[in-house]
Amino acid sequence: MAVELISTGDGNSLREPAVGSVWSYAGNSIPIDLGGPAHIAYERFTNEWIESPFIARFEHIAQQYGNHLAVDDGQTRLTYAELREATYRLAQLIESATPAGKPVGVLLTHDARFPLAALACLAAGRFYVPIDAKHPAARIQEIITEAGMDVVVTDPSLEAAHAIPAELTHIDIAQASHASGSTWKPNIAGMSANDPAVILYTSGSTGKPKGICNSQRGILQRVAASTNSCHVHAGDRLILLSSPWTVAGTRETFTALLNGASLHIADPRRHGINGVLKIAQDNRVTICYTVPALLRTLLGTPGAQQAFSHLRIMRIAGDVTLASDLALCRNILPQDCLFLASFSSTEMPNAFQWFVPRDWQPDGARVPVGHPQPDVGFMVIDGSGNPVVPGEIGELVVRSRYVAIGYWKDGKLQPGPFLPDSHDPSIRVQHTGDLMRQRPDGLWELVGRKDRQIKIRGQRIDPGEVEAVLRGCEVRDAAVIPRRIGDETVALVAFVVPRHSNKSTLADDIRQALASRLPAHMRPADIRLLEALPMLPGFKTDMAALARMDREECERTAAADRQLQPEPAGSVRAVVTQAWSSVLGAHTSEADMPWDETGGDSLKAMELWFRIEQKLGRKIPMDLLQESTTPSKLAMEIERLLQASAANSNDAGKDAKPVVFLMPGILGDEPLLSHFRSAFGWNVRFKVIEYPEWRSTDDANSGFEQIIDAAYAQICAEPPCESYALAGYSFGGYVAFETARRLQSSGRQVGFLGLIDSRMWGMSSAMGQSRMHALIAQAKRYLGILADPPTLARLVRKKIVAAARFVQWAASSRPSTALSFAFYRERNYQHRVDALRRWRLLPLDMPITLYLSDQGLEELPPDYGWGQLCTELSIVRVGGTHASMLESPRREVLRTHLLDAVLPSRTDMARQTTSVWSQYPSAAR
Repeated sequence: MAVELISTGDGNSLREPAVGSVWSYAGNSIPIDLGGPAHIAYERFTNEWIESPFIARFEHIAQQYGNHLAVDDGQTRLTYAELREATYRLAQLIESATPAGKPVGVLLTHDARFPLAALACLAAGRFYVPIDAKHPAARIQEIITEAGMDVVVTDPSLEAAHAIPAELTHIDIAQASHASGSTWKPNIAGMSANDPAVILYTSGSTGKPKGICNSQRGILQRVAASTNSCHVHAGDRLILLSSPWTVAGTRETFTALLNGASLHIADPRRHGINGVLKIAQDNRVTICYTVPALLRTLLGTPGAQQAFSHLRIMRIAGDVTLASDLALCRNILPQDCLFLASFSSTEMPNAFQWFVPRDWQPDGARVPVGHPQPDVGFMVIDGSGNPVVPGEIGELVVRSRYVAIGYWKDGKLQPGPFLPDSHDPSIRVQHTGDLMRQRPDGLWELVGRKDRQIKIRGQRIDPGEVEAVLRGCEVRDAAVIPRRIGDETVALVAFVVPRHSNKSTLADDIRQALASRLPAHMRPADIRLLEALPMLPGFKTDMAALARMDREECERTAAADRQLQPEPAGSVRAVVTQAWSSVLGAHTSEADMPWDETGGDSLKAMELWFRIEQKLGRKIPMDLLQESTTPSKLAMEIERLLQASAANSNDAGKDAKPVVFLMPGILGDEPLLSHFRSAFGWNVRFKVIEYPEWRSTDDANSGFEQIIDAAYAQICAEPPCESYALAGYSFGGYVAFETARRLQSSGRQVGFLGLIDSRMWGMSSAMGQSRMHALIAQAKRYLGILADPPTLARLVRKKIVAAARFVQWAASSRPSTALSFAFYRERNYQHRVDALRRWRLLPLDMPITLYLSDQGLEELPPDYGWGQLCTELSIVRVGGTHASMLESPRREVLRTHLLDAVLPSRTDMARQTTSVWSQYPSAAR
């Protein structure tokens, strides 16, 4: 649709735009909600609020909607009244700890505490710097140094908190929950919309993180544009998928909290894709923003249609939006759900957007970014600074008072690339580096970048920063290029020229260096060694030649895979590819997608492992599966494991690190435990005990003793310890308890026995019945069994021969199917439940530490009865639920206590034994 633009004659001759060039403005000819939810009533976010201090708007909303739910992350639920109270309590501490004009660091996980800390900084009249707690320690320290901060708000139990220099002031976020009776109020009169609000660090070409500073006015304008486009109101429920250290996460957070809406936090890295869908469904989410890559995974997962059945707006930005993304939304989302495509950046407010009409059909692979938006003047120029004609490609230059106010560097605000307008110093001009063109229908289309900056799954990356880290390794030269599948950038590839002839360990050394300096999304998927980088005639690196080399290498690998004749047990690469494709979809394997972006969850991880182990004919430690693991990386790690020499295995036994023998839950090892173990880094070596499968123990005389025999045998197979440390999670606590008895009776010393939420709730008859119902549902879903459920339940419960044979056949005849995995898992569960029920626990002459969640049962005593079974019982309350106590932030609390127990000399962190949110009555337990 062609749109007439209003133009002004005020040119800008400071840089590339030619003298007399004309800026284009949308003016009033294009309503901000054109094609949007016109029927939805809402309170317009006016310019008056944009020009007011940030906290003034929050105070107005908190007073008006005090009883409304403000923020919910699944564990913590705060109303607006509770959020306001906690915000001001924390703000008082921040105000007294740091002078005005200094930034405050916020180092937390992606949960309800982050918006609280951000609001507290702004209420105190301070601007904040969000820091990802998953960043490597070196990058965290780099951001702290570059920002010049003196104060950091954090959770001391986080592993990342150790990266904060000791000389900085640490403010514990838990202090926001301490009742103080304070009447502290923000000094709104002393604040201004001109004040800085947030510094967001992104990838920088200089090799250092780049701090982009946005003013309160700039953030408020983004909130206003979002509010007025989508008609956001107090009845809306927004799901926050974007991280709070991104501009999208900042905008979505405050769009909810400055309009009285509910903000539901869903971290795909922590909750998994199915967890995100559950949050969306349980809370009847109405507005969702996501990047295209995550959109494809979400809507491609079973259950997406039901999860988003209440959605009224799906907003897409952050990367190239494909026509297939639009088709996917139209197929899955409700018929009346609007599709909003938009374009902005960390530096620049929303410059283009449009609600794509339901009857609009794409004529190419990409969806246009839409029409120009109010408040942003723009021109698209050629290399000489002259505006291009419609249809030609040029660089986007924007002019607005809402552009970022500068770069934060060396502890102070610097102009950076933002130029003051020659006619109005309050307006800034930015050369974005984005290449645009106008289509014949008047819509604008994003074509690419003028520089090397790229985006992978919505995360901005400058390859120059990755190259700077590479050049710090033992290499003479390095170049990093994007790997693309169609129009989507899926990974980075690094080409390096070794400094020395010994190349055997160089790739591994480089990977370790990258992991210590860069976040996961900035690490190359492949590292290729070359004798020299290809050069252009002008002695610049030939990036096109490198892209061609990578493409040819990928094609050779794919051809080799197609011709590969697997061994009887199957080649590792073929086994992993087949298992990954079967469980998570062939497209995720072909794109070599990371685990946490495939829709993977704990159950799918266990099925994936079941398939791989069945095909390879041996056990594989689940520690190999991390959030960033791709199919190719998993195959490579398994190959390395299988090729490890006996000498290397023996060396592992000589490791000076203390060994903790870990007994997992009733179904064995799982991703939650794997991620929990990885949080210990190099401090502890875990040996995970494997339980016998039901097929090897399913006879009338077998029972819990066989499980103890297996655990004891595995411990004795390890090099002897002066004092053994045992820990058990859930069902594993009982295994650890009886294994400790076996070790003691054999003359071995057990120095530590830790039980992690080990209780009898999972062994109740009600739980057994629910598992049986789940088993029947699985059978009916996969086979279409029409048997009467009560009759089938009685048959399996009473172990009638026909039923038992059927279950055994189903679990063993076709080991690569989802059905066999379902029966295998359920049969293991039932066998171990029955074995424990028949077992009698007797007192044990040793002390025990019991780590508890908040998810107790009224019919059980507070200590679950363990106090009568040991000489001394110590109880540590970690908080959270039975599962979430293994996730951040509870995981870090549990980790700290376990380290204190197995490393008694540790003095770096005081013990914390209570939940930081325990004083909020509305907090989820």
